Amino acid sequence: MNGDKSPNVKSNYGTLGVALLSNNPGSRIGSVTWTDKDGNLWLFGGNGKGESSRSGYLNDLWKFNPSSHLWTWIGGNRSTNSTGNYNSKGTPSVNNIPGARQNAVGWTDSQGNFWLFGGEGIIAKKEKKDDPPPPGGNNGGGNNGGGNGNGGNDNSGGNDNNEGNNGNDKDKDKDKDNNGRGNSGHGHGNEGNGGGNHSELESADEGLLNDLWMYSPATGEWTWVSGTDKANEKGKYGTLSQQSDSNFPGARSLAMSWTDFNGNFWLFGGRGYSSKSSISDLNDVWKFSPGNREWVWMKGSNSDHADAHFGEKGVFTDENAPGGRRGSTSWTDNEGNFWMFGGGTRSDLNSDMWKYNSQTNKWAWISGSKNADQAPVYKSQNVPDLDGNPGSRIMASGWVDDGGNLWLFGGAGYGKQTGTNAINNLWKYSVTSNEWTFIKGDISVSPVAVYGTKGELSNTNNPGGTVNYARWKDNQGNFWLFGGQSSNGFLNQTWKFAACITEITGSISPAKVSICGGVAQKLTATGGTSYTWLLDGEIIDGETGATLTVSKPGTYSVVISNGGCSGVATNTAIVSSGNSAAGIRYTDVSATPNVPVQLKAREIGVAYEWKPSIDLNNPLSVIPTVTTASERQYTVNITTEQGCIITDTVLVKINGDKKIFVPTAFTPNSNGVNDKLRPLGNLSSIEYFRVFNRWGSMLFQTNESGAGWDGKYKGIDQPSDTYTWMLSGKSADGESLKISGKTFLIR
Repeated sequence: MNGDKSPNVKSNYGTLGVALLSNNPGSRIGSVTWTDKDGNLWLFGGNGKGESSRSGYLNDLWKFNPSSHLWTWIGGNRSTNSTGNYNSKGTPSVNNIPGARQNAVGWTDSQGNFWLFGGEGIIAKKEKKDDPPPPGGNNGGGNNGGGNGNGGNDNSGGNDNNEGNNGNDKDKDKDKDNNGRGNSGHGHGNEGNGGGNHSELESADEGLLNDLWMYSPATGEWTWVSGTDKANEKGKYGTLSQQSDSNFPGARSLAMSWTDFNGNFWLFGGRGYSSKSSISDLNDVWKFSPGNREWVWMKGSNSDHADAHFGEKGVFTDENAPGGRRGSTSWTDNEGNFWMFGGGTRSDLNSDMWKYNSQTNKWAWISGSKNADQAPVYKSQNVPDLDGNPGSRIMASGWVDDGGNLWLFGGAGYGKQTGTNAINNLWKYSVTSNEWTFIKGDISVSPVAVYGTKGELSNTNNPGGTVNYARWKDNQGNFWLFGGQSSNGFLNQTWKFAACITEITGSISPAKVSICGGVAQKLTATGGTSYTWLLDGEIIDGETGATLTVSKPGTYSVVISNGGCSGVATNTAIVSSGNSAAGIRYTDVSATPNVPVQLKAREIGVAYEWKPSIDLNNPLSVIPTVTTASERQYTVNITTEQGCIITDTVLVKINGDKKIFVPTAFTPNSNGVNDKLRPLGNLSSIEYFRVFNRWGSMLFQTNESGAGWDGKYKGIDQPSDTYTWMLSGKSADGESLKISGKTFLIR
């Protein structure tokens, strides 16, 4: 949507408060984002490029309009590594501003104010040097050429303890004294670009932060709310679950955050300080109430020993807890529960999914492996999989769509190949079915971007492998990404992803069929433009059409795709194996011309169809009635419970002993059976057919074939009695006839 294809681009600020097409934040990672009530996207700070070519921590504030695609510089400094201006705690001021930082967390309150906590960066005053290196100093290695740290590499950030380019922690050492200021997560435990060895920071006012700020978009003022104006502060935990105005979390970076339905802010883990003086990966849970502006320690360890307790999958208990970690991907579902996937420590990357119920204050392990460093698991693109998993990764991006599904993109982690680096695959998780679906992207690490045409959505477009994006969701449900780090450096690109809000649905027919005598059957799906067929949960290679010919028994399902959207058919098809029994010939049926006679099929099926349907009252009945003047052979197709079809036959022969006759009784009661008195048999024409009562009065006459007396005279029902009829006409063979007789009317 915006930005440059090249990495490491300086910011173009333009004029403060003025939206221009040429405006664009510089390449960066680790920014904090919010969405305002009007759907505008806001971005603060990070680590990357200001107006100069030197990289460092940033504290500039930007607004992006998703309709016009224009950026506006709202406030903050154009330069990197700017100090904060705190003034009095709790007092808003246009002069206040947080210090430059990366990897903080943010919330939005019910009044539309933006909140900012912690991260890694600058506090109030930085020691002056003639030529200060960017954050990272001389031990951690600088970014984009800043600082000559051991193991540092241009555009990638310093690597902890000479671990090599891209931060791949091959030895997985557990040096707790090093804060992991290395390559933005391109390996195990690297917390982000730009920092150095925390034990040898240049000054005490740079490092991990625990200050809490509020920004009012209405007034343009920042307020320092809580925490300290010093770096690397330990946490003050107080008593578990009890509020206190003296409580606050320790300084940390790459924590996870969410907001509950009551407007409280929640914080989990990150890399930083517990109540101890050493840095560790944390698993403490904190709640902040904007109303009284107090922190509460709710759960987790207040020390540097934050071990995992998985318990039973899907079961909430008091003892369950994720292990300490940083850089996880987090969401809040439509019921206010907090979900968290992956993340890592200095030595490991995780692939476990956790759910936290803030009402009961309990964790449940939902899916994924207890073991670290897992490759992704999936059957095929767009196919939900109960055993699927995106694989271990850190600093991925996440959103929740309007249907309540969780989405995951990119990060640093495992593709299908060996090793870790920046990845670009997109996944969807169904909260209701507990299934992951691999949507799109590459299975390799460090894939390149496919840009397409700027501003145009396309199924083939895809960002490259990227870590530590800034992310939003707009009021239309679209997902947005900005910046991040690829294998080539820091980025300033803005991407938009239109998730499938309207579910793609369709069905398979028939839902039950049998392969009889080895004869293949056909299944047909509806609702899409392409299809992925599965047999017993396994992909059927090469079958992408709406119709599938099946020759094996089992359960067939299909994933329906329509453009970039997909969904699973609403039903499955059960294909069974059955044997087709031979059909039989029934005994011939003798019938008087035009006199109803009943046929009867063998009752061995669940459905019947007689052919031809001529002269049958119900061709789908097991016992239809035939009324005919012609000899005819009928077949009946009997469908068995297994879906096999058996075909029987019967011959209906016309009785020739009595060519023309009139019934001796009839019942005009409107039940559709023998309701009218009429001549039957092989008549070619009728001169007249007349009916008389016992006193010789003619009640009815006709010369139309098939017409008959309905037992009424001038609309009045005639009584039960004996009536005389007279018939004059010609038989089918041309013989003239004149006959008469008597019929009894029964009521």
